[in-house]
Amino acid sequence: AASMGGRPGGSILGIGLSARRNMCVHPDVSQEGDRDRVDEMCRQLTAPWIRDQAPKDAREGAGAKKLCQHYEKYEQSLSNQSQLLDSGVYTIEDLRAKGLEEGCGWCPYYAARRLIQAADVVVLNYQYVLDPKVSMASSLGGAPIMPGSRPNFGDKNGNAGQAEPSIVVFDEAHNIDDVCIESLSVRLNRQRLDQSS
Repeated sequence: AASMGGRPGGSILGIGLSARRNMCVHPDVSQEGDRDRVDEMCRQLTAPWIRDQAPKDAREGAGAKKLCQHYEKYEQSLSNQSQLLDSGVYTIEDLRAKGLEEGCGWCPYYAARRLIQAADVVVLNYQYVLDPKVSMASSLGGAPIMPGSRPNFGDKNGNAGQAEPSIVVFDEAHNIDDVCIESLSVRLNRQRLDQSS
């Protein structure tokens, strides 16, 4: 049987992806309703410099900085080359449940961002596709990076590999023009114009 994304033939991986505030399972952060505040709290628990400093603080008795244990389990799974999920279709709620499971417990948000590279089907908001900043941040369109998958490194001359053909289906497509205009528009005011000269 043919292989899809490094998995046995006939098996698929479908993933739902949403904003941190919809996927977070951290006991404190997940209680916050404001999107910007959730993003900031998450960064304060997962930023590389904070994670690097935490063991030093603990050794020096300075009081260990709080880290997100779900993110730490996610990183540990990656470093062990663990397969995060078996083939199947996983909604945002399914991923949140995995993040709360005793044997799993990894961060659903970061796991979903990683898994979209190997997924055959991805369900997400328009902005993950249409807004260039959001699309780049979510790593859509990159080469597969899951253990056992086959990355496309390009040809022998160093040319970049071709993106895998994709089918994009938009629900509520009557809103697409507004979303595109908003994501690709720049707001200017007199102060910004004066600063640019």
